Amino acid sequence: MTTAISQFIARVNQEKASSVRQRLREWYQEAEAKKGLHRRSLDVSGCFTPLLMWVLSLLPPNTKQIAFALDATTIGNKFVVLSLNILLAGCGIPIA
Repeated sequence: MTTAISQFIARVNQEKASSVRQRLREWYQEAEAKKGLHRRSLDVSGCFTPLLMWVLSLLPPNTKQIAFALDATTIGNKFVVLSLNILLAGCGIPIA
């Protein structure tokens, strides 16, 4: 899956697919799995509240109830993406 994504992004940005793939790898890996002295992990939990507040601001003002759904999507045999979504008009808007 990362190969297909890397190739797509590389075509769009006119870059080498191998460079894009490495950047993606650096993005999703934990700090211990990365090379170099300045390794860091991405703590996405700090993004959840601002993203939720932004999505809520887009809802009609008379909204009284909000439906949430948890979704587990398997990508190959390596990844399972668990997302929390606000359900609106038949769509799930991922917020976490």
